[in-house]
Amino acid sequence: MSVHFNVVARKNPQKLEDAPKYYATLNSRGKRNLRYLAHRIADKSTLNEIDVKAVLEGLIQVIPEILDDGYTVDLEEFGNFHLTCSSNPSITAEEVTAANIKKASIRFLPGKLIKDVIENIKFTRGSVE
Repeated sequence: MSVHFNVVARKNPQKLEDAPKYYATLNSRGKRNLRYLAHRIADKSTLNEIDVKAVLEGLIQVIPEILDDGYTVDLEEFGNFHLTCSSNPSITAEEVTAANIKKASIRFLPGKLIKDVIENIKFTRGSVE
């Protein structure tokens, strides 16, 4: 299997008079939902699809709770989820409070299993847009 990409022309917004440059953009083939994942996992295990889906639903509920408790969620070779934030600066360390935090985000860092897949992806060119 391969990941399809298209070629897209983009102009530099700071130099509109320049010729466009061409970039590769990846195409999604669609989405796979929780039911699909449960079915695929059930095919590779001794569990049935309903049991797998229940475990996945539990994982979806527990990950935000663990992050909210201030922990990193380490899914070992799959990867980990952790919180990051952006904040407003202060002149001194003493002036920094929780009010400085503008926004929290969740970051996913892939583990070895996912990194290995990403490093070996085959790409197939689609159309020029």
